[in-house]
Amino acid sequence: MQLANKPLSIAAWSSSVLACGGFALAYFKLARYTELLSATLSGMGPALPVLVRFLIQNYTSFYLGLFMGAGALVVGKEFLLRDKGASLIITLIIALGVLFIVGCIVEILYAPFFIEGRPPS
Repeated sequence: MQLANKPLSIAAWSSSVLACGGFALAYFKLARYTELLSATLSGMGPALPVLVRFLIQNYTSFYLGLFMGAGALVVGKEFLLRDKGASLIITLIIALGVLFIVGCIVEILYAPFFIEGRPPS
C-alpha cells in the first residue's frame, strides 16, 4: 500500500465498520419493533395484508439475511477493491439501499393502522 493511499484506506475501513454497526443497530431495533407490532396485530389474523403477515412470520430470518448480507458486502468489498475511493462510494450506496429497505419495511408494518391513507379514529 502506498503511503498516499493510507488515509483513504483508513477512511474506507472506518466507514465500513460504522456501516456494519449501523446495520446491527437497525436489526435490533427493527426486530424489537416487529415483535411488539406482532403482539399488537395478533388479533387481526388473516385480515392482515400478505406482506405484513410475511414480515411478522419471517422477520428474524429476513432481517438477518438483509443486514448480515449488507454487512458481508460492505466488508467483502474492502478485500476485493483496490480503489478505496470507489469503496467509500459503494459503502454509501449499500447503506442508503439498506436505509431505503428499512423505510419500506416500516411502511409495510404500519399499513394495518391506516385505512385509505388516514389514521384510524
